[in-house]
Amino acid sequence: MKPLLYLAAALLAGCATQPTNLVLKQIDTSAASSPVQIAPVSVSISSQDLRTETYLGRVRQQGEPALLLSPGNNPRQLMEQALSNGLTQLGYQVSAQANTQMALQLDKLQVDVEQNTLDHQGNSVAAVTVTLSQAQRELVKRFAAKGKFTGVMAANAGQMELELNNRVQQLITAVLTDPEIHQFIQQGSQ
Repeated sequence: MKPLLYLAAALLAGCATQPTNLVLKQIDTSAASSPVQIAPVSVSISSQDLRTETYLGRVRQQGEPALLLSPGNNPRQLMEQALSNGLTQLGYQVSAQANTQMALQLDKLQVDVEQNTLDHQGNSVAAVTVTLSQAQRELVKRFAAKGKFTGVMAANAGQMELELNNRVQQLITAVLTDPEIHQFIQQGSQ
């Protein structure tokens, strides 16, 4: 009987501290560091957060209300800064007075965890829409990244943050390495 009590106490101790927010890390843009353009081209960047769910994480456990985890930093600002850094590394000039405007729309960024007694399963999703505008032309592209994870016992904040960071990294890398985006920007400089 005592070993069963010890097991129950260990299980409860593992679930006792739940995080209240998730912090995203700075985004590495070195994957897109090869300059792609010949002449200096200016791009202005703006962003907006249009997510319908403003929390980053949701942990559900049967019979309990869902635990919602808020962002510890602003994901929209983090992604805009990463785009700015990445475009600069690629040789573009980021300027408010540019012929090409890039608008990043954060559509979704969330990790959902289903918590069971001895394990958990989770899904992460991130989606953005990038709109490029020049005089009479426009290009709209949507990027999405999804992931799944499982583990024993309760999911922790570090695991959920890693999932979100991986999805954001995938999105930013996809935007910065998209040939159609670079072609559109280059055509506007001619």
